[in-house]
Amino acid sequence: MPVTFPAVPALPPRKTLRPEPPGQDLPPLKSPRLLAQLRERLRFMHYSLRTEEAYVYWVKAFIRFHGLRHPAEMGGSEVEAFLTHLANDRSVAPSTHSQALSALLFFYGKVLGHQLPWLKEIGHPRRQRRLPVVLTVEEVRQVLRAMVGEHQLLAQLGLLKKAELPLGPMAANCS
Repeated sequence: MPVTFPAVPALPPRKTLRPEPPGQDLPPLKSPRLLAQLRERLRFMHYSLRTEEAYVYWVKAFIRFHGLRHPAEMGGSEVEAFLTHLANDRSVAPSTHSQALSALLFFYGKVLGHQLPWLKEIGHPRRQRRLPVVLTVEEVRQVLRAMVGEHQLLAQLGLLKKAELPLGPMAANCS
């Protein structure tokens, strides 16, 4: 005989932790000024004060870079030109470039209400891997010989403690 189970009532839909898609459930902006609207939206969305300051800085820089034109009049080519200027002419760090890009993404998406697909396609600069600088034993000896007095002693002790070597051989080689 087959086993039958009672019907289970449908569960309500699960709440997600992801925010709502941009532009939905955002109240209208009250301020007539553009940067005040940016601040208003950042505060409504509970961004930190430091993030607010950084985003306002980058939007101002973007507007100044394009000769005080209104951002609603500008498009993807202007944003790309600004980000290229930051990367090539000002040689900003990748994290700074990403911060400027995030500020413009927020500004266009949440303040101006323009969902611009080209902004998501703009690449982030890659961080350069740095090679650690390692001195040879002879180079370390030369550095220690150039030091005098207590600086030499402290450097020797620090190196010995790090290398877990006895004090005798290192002190003899460096004098």
